[in-house]
Amino acid sequence: MAIEDRMGISGEFFTYVNQAINQGTPVIMEIWYLDRISGGEVSMILSKCGVEARNYIGKNQDPVDLIVWPLPGALDHPLLSVPNAGLTFTDVWEFWPYSDLGDLLSLTGRGDAQLLLGTIATERNNHGTLAVCLDDMLILQTFSSHSFTYDVMSLLIENYIYNALFTRYSNP
Repeated sequence: MAIEDRMGISGEFFTYVNQAINQGTPVIMEIWYLDRISGGEVSMILSKCGVEARNYIGKNQDPVDLIVWPLPGALDHPLLSVPNAGLTFTDVWEFWPYSDLGDLLSLTGRGDAQLLLGTIATERNNHGTLAVCLDDMLILQTFSSHSFTYDVMSLLIENYIYNALFTRYSNP
């Protein structure tokens, strides 16, 4: 699920996403405005996952603000290494002319969330922009795919799909 609508979706949509996860269907969710809707239906997913979101605003729309880093230990996670390893996230592309760059995730101490990418390379509990949780049933990306070049995102999305399918069919 990649939400391209800059006005966003909300409401019962996330009830159906939650039902899909509960029925054994992995979900890949790219959503950059969780901070605006985190009190609504998506809150049950975030709570079970063990993350909360806050807004990520760039400084003067500087493209360097778009860079995200693998967090400590994250490169060992299959999501960043299978089937494509050696991914880097410094080749940015300023597609959206806004200073709202997405959301930053923080671990709440509940759930099994692991932050894999973030805006501060050494921070493993805050400033996350990619998390995996719910026994790898949810891949949660809070930056816009359009912030990176096709060469970067195509490999990452390939990893998302591969790992979601692996999770689904290794846990029937």
